[in-house]
Amino acid sequence: MHDDRIDRRRFTTVLLGATALAACEEGEPPKPADPNARPVVHLDALADGSTVDFWYPERRHAAFAVKLGAPVDGGVGPDQDIVAWHRACPHMGCPISAVDVQRNCLGPCPCHRSTFDLRTGVQIQGRASQNLVRVRLEVLADGTVCATGIEGVPFGDPLPEGA
Repeated sequence: MHDDRIDRRRFTTVLLGATALAACEEGEPPKPADPNARPVVHLDALADGSTVDFWYPERRHAAFAVKLGAPVDGGVGPDQDIVAWHRACPHMGCPISAVDVQRNCLGPCPCHRSTFDLRTGVQIQGRASQNLVRVRLEVLADGTVCATGIEGVPFGDPLPEGA
């Protein structure tokens, strides 16, 4: 004969399972893999050719993200076409504001006319001896684009000890 009664232990197990399932269905906001990541923009706010300015890793380091409209190495997003760079020219730190997505070009730098390829950060012309500092990006499940790190040394920062 089968007993349909539920004992206290079984009831608690079922209740905890249902609570966990409900929490999963409500969903917690997605979190980046890097705890130091900073939200930059939502995918819905970026159209092809658009840019968004932000600071990373701190306020004195101006950066921008750009949706290029064509896949690039290291690009993120559904089309792998979103990249981010620091705005400081690696030659002397002058701020570069001119972004020409149609020509895939950042610059010229107002100090010495350096220009850089938006897809790769590589210098096209000018006096800069280094490429642009890249800001690594990650896209969360909810479509938030986050800055998660940098590739290179931002202008004005000391090299790490032992470098």
